[in-house]
Amino acid sequence: MNFAKSRVFWIALGFVVGVLLFLWTRESQPPKAVALPKAEPAPVAAVPVAVPDPYREVPESVSDDERAERNEARPEAGTGENQLEHLLKSVVMANAAELKLTPQEVDRLASAYLEYQEVHAELVARYLQETSFDPSSVTVRLPAYPVEGKMLRDMFYRRLESDFPGGKAAEIQAQIGGFFDNAFRGFGVTEQAFTIKRSPEVADAFEVSWEARVPEGLTAAALNPDVDFAGSTGTALLYREQVATGEYRFLGDIVERRFPSQGTGAPR
Repeated sequence: MNFAKSRVFWIALGFVVGVLLFLWTRESQPPKAVALPKAEPAPVAAVPVAVPDPYREVPESVSDDERAERNEARPEAGTGENQLEHLLKSVVMANAAELKLTPQEVDRLASAYLEYQEVHAELVARYLQETSFDPSSVTVRLPAYPVEGKMLRDMFYRRLESDFPGGKAAEIQAQIGGFFDNAFRGFGVTEQAFTIKRSPEVADAFEVSWEARVPEGLTAAALNPDVDFAGSTGTALLYREQVATGEYRFLGDIVERRFPSQGTGAPR
């Protein structure tokens, strides 16, 4: 009788232990990965195609004389604006009715112009040759550099085509290209001579005279029919700071070396 009870006890105990082991191993197994549904890509919105406006207003034509007069516009004194930038913007303002540039486009044009003016000044400085000097004046020769000048011109107008697509760059060139030709001094197609003299009347100021000549053996038409600079002359009275930062800044090093500052000049 005792043996039978003992046997029943051990059988019950084994059953309980088995159930507990089954439950423990089931809970310790990692849960099965459940595949999440793949997100469908968002539908691509249709991009409308810009169609040129066939009724875009076309500015009236301007005579060559009027365009030349506008492109000779000069900045007003005392604005505090960068001299080269103000020079360009004065010309753009004079041609505003035809160019129709937004303020952002004017700033973009000025940025490109100033960048390539810097390149132009560095390029010209490589070729400058002093030909004579005395205590009050110095003469400088700039030989023609047509190959490098053409590269500079092409790069500048390609920049405008990039900044002003859709034919706008061509409109800018047609309207104020003459200003650019003069501002970049013909892009190297002429020989140029400069005479820099101390002003006898204005302290720390200089009279800068220049002349652009057709290289010997060539004609003006053979240089570049788009560049109207050969044969031009001019004289400007400039303070030292204007020489260093304006359209004649490629002469700045010569002025500083030959005519050291006397400590007076235009107010900053």
